[in-house]
This record gives sequence, C-alpha cells and structure tokens, in this order.
Amino acid sequence: MSTSSATKYEIIESNLNRYFCIILLILGTFGNTCNICIFIRPKLRPIPCSWYFLASTCANFIALYMGCLTRVLTTFNIGPQTTIALAIYCKTRSYLIYGSLSLSIWLIIGACIDRWASSCRNTRIRSFNWPRDIEQVYLDGNNMMFVVDSLRRLCLNRAGKKTERAIGEIAAAWNQQMHIPNVELIYDSTSQLDQIDTVKVTSAQPTYKTTDDMLVDIARRPENQEKNKRTIIITSDRALAVLLQREGCLLVKPKNWFAHCVMVLTPDLINNEEKTGMITDASSSPSTTVKTHYNFDELVRRIAKIDI
Repeated sequence: MSTSSATKYEIIESNLNRYFCIILLILGTFGNTCNICIFIRPKLRPIPCSWYFLASTCANFIALYMGCLTRVLTTFNIGPQTTIALAIYCKTRSYLIYGSLSLSIWLIIGACIDRWASSCRNTRIRSFNWPRDIEQVYLDGNNMMFVVDSLRRLCLNRAGKKTERAIGEIAAAWNQQMHIPNVELIYDSTSQLDQIDTVKVTSAQPTYKTTDDMLVDIARRPENQEKNKRTIIITSDRALAVLLQREGCLLVKPKNWFAHCVMVLTPDLINNEEKTGMITDASSSPSTTVKTHYNFDELVRRIAKIDI
C-alpha cells in the first residue's frame, strides 16, 4: 500500500473519530440528561427501580465521555505524550469504559429483579419490596380509618376510639417486624395518647388545626431536612402528598401499607386469583393474569381482636 493511500485512510479515520464521536456526545448527553431529570423527580424517589435507572444513567455518562470525548481530543493531538503516561492513560480509559458499561447493564438487571420481586407470587419475596434505611414513619390516622371496611363500619357506628386503637395495634405489630426507630400515628383530635408498644399516638389539636398542618410543619423543620429522605408518610391526601414530596418525604398510600402489613404479619390472608383472558386470535393462546386480594378485615380481627 502506497504512502498516499495510507495517509488517505488515516484522514478518513480521523474525521470519523472526530465528527461521529461529536454527534454521539451531543445525542448521548441530551438523552442521559433527560433520564436524570426524569428519575430525580420527587414522585419517582420512593420507587427503588428509579434509583437503579439513575445509577445506570450516571455509569453511561462515564462510558460516553471516556469513550467518545477522548477520541475527539486525540484527533486534535491532545493527550499524553510520554510512553509511561500513555500506558497509564490507556489502561485507565479501558477500565473506566468497560467497567461503567458493565455496571450499567448490571444495574438494569437489578431494576428488573426489583420489579420482579414487587410482583412476585411469593409473598415473602414481595414483602421485601419496602424502602430500606427508613428512620421515621408517620401515619395519617384519620385518612386510614376509611380504607378497611371493618374500620369504616366502626366509625359509622360511632366507635371511633376502637378504630383509633385498632390502627395503632396493627402499626405496633407491623413495627415489631420492621424495627423502625420512630413510628408516629397522628389524628386530628384524639384523647387516646397512650403509646402502643413502639408506636407513638399524637393529637394534632390543639396545636394544629388538622393532621395535614402538623405533618407539613414536621417536614419543614430545619432538623428534619436531611431526615426527610428517610421518612415515610402514609396518606392518600393528594394535596398533602404534593407538599410533602416537595420537602423530600417518601409517600405510601394507606391501602399499600395495609397490604404490606398483611404480607408481613398474616401472609396466609393473601389470595392470588388467576384470570384467563379472551382469545382474540385463532392462533394465539388465552392470556392469564394474576390478581392479588388481601383480606384486610381478617387482619383487623386477628391483630386488633375486633370482630364485626
């Protein structure tokens, strides 16, 4: 091969490395930045799966810049000049590129495992799908009274004190398994302020008008700013949820919390019902879906010893 031909191919290779990698850098930076903006949203913070994708995006950023940016700089003769520096540079570059690419793949696999665990038929595995390193849990007591049929009937029968006590006893039994340092059950107004095992029972009044006001004030206290990301508040109030998410708190709906109580305390009360869908095509087989039912009323009867 002549010298002119070799020089021609070198020029083509240099231009490909320069302009193609620049395009990859622009598109990759835009895509990864969009991913980060999506996965750091407050609504996605309580979902463990989003943290896997966020970490995977950061690993992709490392692979992108170590793989493409260094190639672009090489075309401008920017890089190590000595033999020793070049050897260290090449080894470090290869390690970071292939290490971050492998890490990105394994993080996506971890996200898949997390989603599988959250929908697994095995209730023991599914119960593990709960945020870790939680230091505080606040329960919106008034909000939780109307989730379970038996508790709602107690309220309608003017047995509010029994309802308050039942929720406290379920929370106490649940925390015996979870071992969370601070669990507090808050009502708008209650005279039953005795602590139930590890659960502190609090009345928002007369200091606050409602439980919502008290929860927002707790979340906005300076000493709780760092703790909020390790704080779960159980409520289904949407307006309250928006305010608490802005402060960095994790939100869990009461129905999901009761479901987790069943998983942890009485897994035999879970019924997985299989439903077969209709066949839409002669060549296709019927689709089967599994719907999970939790017997909340039996949970109340067993734990709180209330039978309605």
